[in-house]
Amino acid sequence: MDYIIRFNNHQKLAKVIASKYIRQSVPSLSQDIHQWALIGLWRAASRFSGVESEFRFYASKYIEGTILDGLRKETHYNRRKKTSPVFVEYLDNVDCPSPSAQSMLEEKEQLQSIFSHLRRLPPRQSEAISHLLGGLRESECASLMGVTQACVSRLKLRAIEKLTTIHMNTF
Repeated sequence: MDYIIRFNNHQKLAKVIASKYIRQSVPSLSQDIHQWALIGLWRAASRFSGVESEFRFYASKYIEGTILDGLRKETHYNRRKKTSPVFVEYLDNVDCPSPSAQSMLEEKEQLQSIFSHLRRLPPRQSEAISHLLGGLRESECASLMGVTQACVSRLKLRAIEKLTTIHMNTF
């Protein structure tokens, strides 16, 4: 029953942490973020077994983790801010349809540039990026390649870093 009292006493903490993430994300997710914060608080309150004075810190980390998990599932939330060349931006927006003929032409030129740079990558990185550009998710790409999703994510990250280096050296 102590966890119910803990939960009720720390709801303001959950609101404060949620508001921090609401300012950084899509407005339509604000209610979801509040719910994730309360779920995180509830989990923290029910699992905490330490000294009461340490609960605030414990709960804040639990709340933030729950919010970030929710954001990752709902969006492709990424803590790293990328200042990236054209092909990296294309990889981030690969599922977005092109609304006009002009943007389709630009997309075609971007793809040609990307594929010319892909030839310089190691075979596994090139394979992973090709699957991702083809519209597959990381998990689908992983099963095709016979590796884990984490491995595909690392291959993608390394390929992007290498492509960035190649791109910067060509201009």
